[in-house]
Amino acid sequence: TAPQPAAASAMVLCASSRWHYATADGDWQPFTLGVSRTLEAEYSLWTTGCDGHDGTAKVRTGAVEHTVDFAAMRRSTPGDLVAPGEVRREEVYLASDVACLQAELDVLRARLAELEPQG
Repeated sequence: TAPQPAAASAMVLCASSRWHYATADGDWQPFTLGVSRTLEAEYSLWTTGCDGHDGTAKVRTGAVEHTVDFAAMRRSTPGDLVAPGEVRREEVYLASDVACLQAELDVLRARLAELEPQG
């Protein structure tokens, strides 16, 4: 059966976030799951206005410590051991959530069509 649209107030989306870094050749590579979780926790503290959070996070990949600046969405290493570069945050939603949203959007489009003047 097709997913049924949820009431707008009842719809709660559960996204997981994955963090990536740009490589020197312009490719994007994922941080490890552990680093992604750490970045997401720090990002959440920063975006919710946690007192004293400076908008950066320090994470280690292998032997290299990176500083991620959330405002600039960039990473750097001490002494530029690794070339500085961009980072990005990707939100991934469950397919069932996306299907519910699509069904709800279809219902809203149908209601809008009913309200538009015929002519």
